[in-house]
Amino acid sequence: MGTYGCESSKSRRDKSASSHSKTPGETISASSVNIKGATAFEVSGTPVDCISLGLSGALFAWSKPILVISGINQGSSCGHQMFYSGAVAGAREALISGVPSLSISLNWKKDESQESVFKDAVGVSLPLN
Repeated sequence: MGTYGCESSKSRRDKSASSHSKTPGETISASSVNIKGATAFEVSGTPVDCISLGLSGALFAWSKPILVISGINQGSSCGHQMFYSGAVAGAREALISGVPSLSISLNWKKDESQESVFKDAVGVSLPLN
């Protein structure tokens, strides 16, 4: 089984602070790209839209993944913040659909953290796949 990714687009990512929100009444678009042998998709909706679309069978040839990893989001998803986290909501949507899942967040520090820390976070997360 290959590795597949699905990412909410930035315009919706900002709206994911409402956590388990879906995009009703709008067409959700998805575009694919090949990244080092893996198929990835950018989805125009929220993280929950992304997971729902990925699990629907519309994007991938297989019926169900064995694990969903949601994230890495920019900001902590600990404590009460987990109720507002789109990454946590994505993992929860997969779990509701019967797929084991986890979410990963990055403790982003305003005016301190740089985009390059995502590379380190991905390196730590890849063995989970």
